[in-house]
Amino acid sequence: MCSISGSDIWQGVRLDAVSIALHEVFGHVPSHHARFAFVGVKASLTDVTRAARIGIESSFTCWGAGIVDLDNDGYPDIFVVTGSVYPEVERTLAQYPNKSRRLLFRNLGDGTFEELTEQCSPGVMAPHCSRGCAFGDFDNDLDIDILVVNLNEPPSLLRNDLSGKNHWLKLKLVGTRSNRSAIGARIVVHYGGKVQSQSLANQASTRQMIRGFISV
Repeated sequence: MCSISGSDIWQGVRLDAVSIALHEVFGHVPSHHARFAFVGVKASLTDVTRAARIGIESSFTCWGAGIVDLDNDGYPDIFVVTGSVYPEVERTLAQYPNKSRRLLFRNLGDGTFEELTEQCSPGVMAPHCSRGCAFGDFDNDLDIDILVVNLNEPPSLLRNDLSGKNHWLKLKLVGTRSNRSAIGARIVVHYGGKVQSQSLANQASTRQMIRGFISV
């Protein structure tokens, strides 16, 4: 496994996950019936990769992945970086280039995703040999930007210039006792007949400022 990312994909107040394995496009994406629990508690995960329509790509070697709400519509989307392991392969097999585009799947809110290609900016479609990605609002304009780590070249900083009427909520969590970083804290937001949830993981931010954590 090269990467795993988790979020409440289906607004089911449960933590779902996407896992990426080498030479696979996607590993497992649990359905809205899936349950996640912390260490010591059993979790039940259902593989709905095909049903969710994210298993449609089979020609990429995928690495870092993230489940983040890139359009602030309340439903987390999926972003994946790609790149070959063996650059010499493309000299004999042109259909397997060393550098390849990123993958972006928009959450349709009905248990399925759609892959975005023509709608994507050049920053997403440009070919690179990438190995990882990170997410945050670096310019503090209330949408999620992406930092991509590329092999043997500078990183790519993809600025999200989102427009629209969707809203955004930023929270800073502080523990009241020994856990001052509030690691493991869970937020549940109710609005307009919908529910969103998210938990603070220890890699989310060194200052516990959750950027793009929840959008309503």
